[in-house]
Amino acid sequence: VEGIIYKVNEDGIKKLDRREGVPDDYLQETVSIENNNQESINCIVYIANRSKINNSLKPERWYLNHLLAGKKFLSDNYYFNLKNIETLDRF
Repeated sequence: VEGIIYKVNEDGIKKLDRREGVPDDYLQETVSIENNNQESINCIVYIANRSKINNSLKPERWYLNHLLAGKKFLSDNYYFNLKNIETLDRF
């Protein structure tokens, strides 16, 4: 998985927790992430609550577009794979 590392203060973490639905929808975990300089950084990540996972669901178009907007931070291969994910288009 590729992504972007942000520095967030305690208030920002609380807002993210609410946005992500911790602890019902997602769980907050701290993991060691390797950055582009091969340095390990402890980061907070959000992992889907196992009871909420349904592999038949598709992401909504707005969410995938949000991920695709970070193209300059992603490898070409990862971007291509994201771009080809089938989405749920809601109006």
